[in-house]
Amino acid sequence: MSSGDFLNKAEAALASAKRDLAAGDFDGAANRLYYAMFHAARAALLSIGQPAAGKHGTIIGQFGLHFCKNGPLSAELGRTLNEAQELRSEGDYQAKTPDPAVVADYVAKAETFVAAVTSFIASKGA
Repeated sequence: MSSGDFLNKAEAALASAKRDLAAGDFDGAANRLYYAMFHAARAALLSIGQPAAGKHGTIIGQFGLHFCKNGPLSAELGRTLNEAQELRSEGDYQAKTPDPAVVADYVAKAETFVAAVTSFIASKGA
């Protein structure tokens, strides 16, 4: 898969997160917003010639190392990806549904994340 393919998956997951949020499915929205960010992170890694396969923790760690530790993206984006993974785990594996306000906040953060990665890739011409 190419970085463009992963960006398409990210956009589709983000759209799904927004639909789930609007429908009151906060577990589903938490899952989909995380995957929007995860696929965008994979796209970013591919755009610089890094592997984009492996365990979630590996992808997240590599994204932080190559994009957030010393730029070109903010450290806040790296933290947001980690927090989104925790939110997804809460929605997927805990009996309690994540707080709707928190999920709504993270849908917006996922939108920012995907846009930042898309902009970075576009600036590289990848």
